[in-house]
Amino acid sequence: MIKEDKIRALGFLAVVGVIIYIATRKKKAPTVTKEVVEKSSFTGSKLGTRVLFTLTNNTDKEQDVPLFNAWSNIQNPDVGINPSMAEFNRTLLTNAKTVSMIEIKANNNQSQAQMPITKYCKDASGEIKQENYNPMVSVYQKATDMTSVQPKDLTLDGSCYLQYKLLPKTTVVMTINYNK
Repeated sequence: MIKEDKIRALGFLAVVGVIIYIATRKKKAPTVTKEVVEKSSFTGSKLGTRVLFTLTNNTDKEQDVPLFNAWSNIQNPDVGINPSMAEFNRTLLTNAKTVSMIEIKANNNQSQAQMPITKYCKDASGEIKQENYNPMVSVYQKATDMTSVQPKDLTLDGSCYLQYKLLPKTTVVMTINYNK
């Protein structure tokens, strides 16, 4: 009986020792082994940072909308932009943004979603040059009111800005994916 009591006492001490060891050991910081990749909801491409703007034309006429003009905060009063672009435009002069993709979501309006986006940039001589980007529907999607374009060498820095046409009675969500 004394031998059994000693075995129980040794077992109890072993269990207590293991509990104390587990409680007092230093925990290792968790390591991340998987690379987290953000994906666009439209095409699945890698993203840097993105900003969304909702453009609304409630008039009966087509409207031109100047976008990302850091030198002049002139906006078309007939087009609602939410949230306001003013703060984003001010940051362009000190923090240029290299655009990797522009995504367009027009409310059930394929012709609006495929409207070209016009880029205006000053070249080295100070002349303004124009280039059109034509958003396309991805061959992998069923919805025809969502388009995207991946412009080459588009940096929003104050010397370049975009212009977009809004059809009458139309709302568009424009997502600008950019790298800092």
